Amino acid sequence: MRSRAWLQALALCAAFSPVLVELAAHMQDEAWARYVLVFIPLVAIVLARESTAAPRRDGLLLLVAALGIELFCLAGSTTRMARPAFPLAILGLCRAFGLARGRTAVLAFWLVPLPWMVLKLTSPDLERTWLQLAAGLLSGMGAELEVQRSSLRGAAGVLGVQASDSGLRLAVLLSGLGWYASLRRNDSLAACVRRALIWGALGLPAQALGTLLAVAVLAMGHSAAARALLDPGLWLVLALLGVARSEQLARQRPQRHPDGVDGTGGSRTPA
Repeated sequence: MRSRAWLQALALCAAFSPVLVELAAHMQDEAWARYVLVFIPLVAIVLARESTAAPRRDGLLLLVAALGIELFCLAGSTTRMARPAFPLAILGLCRAFGLARGRTAVLAFWLVPLPWMVLKLTSPDLERTWLQLAAGLLSGMGAELEVQRSSLRGAAGVLGVQASDSGLRLAVLLSGLGWYASLRRNDSLAACVRRALIWGALGLPAQALGTLLAVAVLAMGHSAAARALLDPGLWLVLALLGVARSEQLARQRPQRHPDGVDGTGGSRTPA
């Protein structure tokens, strides 16, 4: 069964190869989008650990819809718009052939970077706010810093911020890690949503703290290290902490079987 699943996965990747090539090029050009690389092994882990589920007819509809979206976007030379079709196809494949439960396959949607137009919704106000708060705090402690629009000038150089430094990217990253943590605990769909929202809400304060640390590094005379701390240092650290916390949570409670009964014969959980 597993060998057939791998063949189906390879066929799906081949069908969506134009989208995957475009995604790879996007991440090569835009460093901020590389946070999605965290979810490649996580999706592989949860799908590999998943026991087979009952096939669902709606899976074929989702799969056909995803292929239709891809073909429509390719015909219109808008391959970028077809990105969400890839995780939709993974969801459809898993449901159509009973490879995994729907909530497990949903983690694949975090393989697609947050659209730049969404990041721009809060830009430049939000990233400037974190920069001004950090500069104000450290200036009160004697640091020589000057905010100029979306950049901060210090004795060692300039630290510029952009839309990806607003905290929305971290919110998406943490929400995906929260979903993964719930999957590792074999939680219900409602619990997955709840944990994803709670973890995602930590993205903005995490960005504020990261900006403060970056400004402190700039004040100490290391402008390159300050920028590296924001990207990719900040999301890499959060990803490692999130995965570590996920594994800790998974060990705190006995794993439940897919039918909702835990290994000790305990109570059921919602499907």
